[in-house]
Amino acid sequence: MGAFVTTLAQPAVIGRLPLQFLLKNELHFNAQTLAACLLIVSFPWNVKPLAGILSDAFPLFGTRRRHYMLFAASLAAVCWALLGVAPRIYAPMLLAALGVNVFLVVASTVMGGLMVEAGQRYGISGRITSIRQLLQSAVSLGNGLLGGYLAAVAFGWTVGIATALLVVLAVTTIFVL
Repeated sequence: MGAFVTTLAQPAVIGRLPLQFLLKNELHFNAQTLAACLLIVSFPWNVKPLAGILSDAFPLFGTRRRHYMLFAASLAAVCWALLGVAPRIYAPMLLAALGVNVFLVVASTVMGGLMVEAGQRYGISGRITSIRQLLQSAVSLGNGLLGGYLAAVAFGWTVGIATALLVVLAVTTIFVL
């Protein structure tokens, strides 16, 4: 579930088409402005190893996984919600989308760490990697249809789905980790 949510809830996945259409049609971004915005928003994924170093080196409330996942999923949900209510101007939308990605990078990194630990503990590293790859591929295939549909309806639907997925992940983290 964690691998599914941290993949699907990314602005570049579930929000790719809806967000691009919103920026292009409502904010009248040209190609260069849109590209610059998406570069900034997606930059946290380029420094993902820093999230691994952070969570491994500095336990949060005594854990290296649980609280990082709980806070990252919760804060990503908050940022998605803020993206839905932010004024339709560049800076607030950029900051909210950037926040979503910063916190999803942390959640995704922690999810990867959990999968490595489980794989080593139970001797099923290959199977876990295969499952994660299958989930990412399924999200990629389904995202074209879902993203196309969401781009044609109000942006609030994208925000609501992504926020709900992340809230479910945060609540699940409380009970499972």
